[in-house]
Amino acid sequence: MQGGSEHSACPDDTGFPEIGTYWRAVDSDDLRVVDFENCSMVFNPTTWDTHYVSPLVGAVLGLLRESAFPAASIASELAATPDEVDALAGPILAVLSQLAGFGLVTPEDQIADS
Repeated sequence: MQGGSEHSACPDDTGFPEIGTYWRAVDSDDLRVVDFENCSMVFNPTTWDTHYVSPLVGAVLGLLRESAFPAASIASELAATPDEVDALAGPILAVLSQLAGFGLVTPEDQIADS
């Protein structure tokens, strides 16, 4: 995903998703995820792409495979302490943008519109 204008959930000025947008994994039953100590490998059988991702990316994708969440809720779920929630918001938005670029997640409004 290049610019924010390509994706309705991404404002033009930053290219990152909006904080309140709900996200869900695409074809979550078909995705294959293998977690290792310091990374995860994600296989998307739709595109035959394999992605080597950080533990944070793997954790976000794991949550989104279960249900749709906005970035703030993902940060709350993954933060070790309440003080870490705000610090995780920016990285979570970057992860969502990366996963959307891989075609692994999509905003809820795009699922409903399909």
